[in-house]
Amino acid sequence: MKKVCIINQPQGLGDILYLQKIAYSFQEQGYEIYWPVNPFYCDYIGDYLNNFNYFCGIDLQSFVDNNLNEDIHELYHEYPGQRGEIYSGIVGDIDLKIIPTNHLRQVDPLNPEVMTHTGTIQKRKYAFAGISDSDWPDYLHINRNTDKENDLYYNVLKIKDGEDYALINTFLGTPPMHLSDWSFILDDFLKSDSGVSVDFVDGFTLFDWMKVIENAKEIWMEGSAMIWICEKLDLKADNLLLYQRNGNFHEEMHGLFSHPWRHYGGALESSPLIPLRV
Repeated sequence: MKKVCIINQPQGLGDILYLQKIAYSFQEQGYEIYWPVNPFYCDYIGDYLNNFNYFCGIDLQSFVDNNLNEDIHELYHEYPGQRGEIYSGIVGDIDLKIIPTNHLRQVDPLNPEVMTHTGTIQKRKYAFAGISDSDWPDYLHINRNTDKENDLYYNVLKIKDGEDYALINTFLGTPPMHLSDWSFILDDFLKSDSGVSVDFVDGFTLFDWMKVIENAKEIWMEGSAMIWICEKLDLKADNLLLYQRNGNFHEEMHGLFSHPWRHYGGALESSPLIPLRV
């Protein structure tokens, strides 16, 4: 009997990157992984994460196109994260699991000895699945396109080898529902010749910024997808500043990363280090 596991996390690229270990854990149990994603990602995500069956959209036709029938599509929508349950059952000739991590409500940990429930949005997803997130970066395998990285670096952004620059990311959310409103931290950098600001550039994806990220002298980052990519890079930056949405600093990013990020608190000298991943 065919075993299928569907990951219900269609958007939030950072979430998709972070949750790779959960999918691998079910793959190791013999499940074939299917991962519906937001249309904004569907044209390219499989080129950079060429491990699972990513497909475009959560509508019935998208499921049917991937040999997942109407009953499976209905179950996918009947078991959202708000329900707080993992679906496990037989549908026709398929042994099916649905792991809903999107908009997951407060849940008790499935296996508290492996992963305690910290209450934070990200870590509760691993607690819900009963899997430890301590080594999550080991399961994030990005297939880099060095030609596109170099094209963006040298030809589009006009960065020279050895040039010092600060990289600033102001974007949060999945287009078209994204926003960029961080004037409280960016004014000085955006007026300076030393600042490179992340933007949506036609023909390039967020993954194509990896060379720009790893060669920056400083990185100022909102806690979205790019910070998860940073975890896979040998960063040259002396200062790593993380500012969270609405300027609120809490434990959401604690224990997730190995790089020495600081909560930006208005001045470098008063910005505390974020507890590292152990």
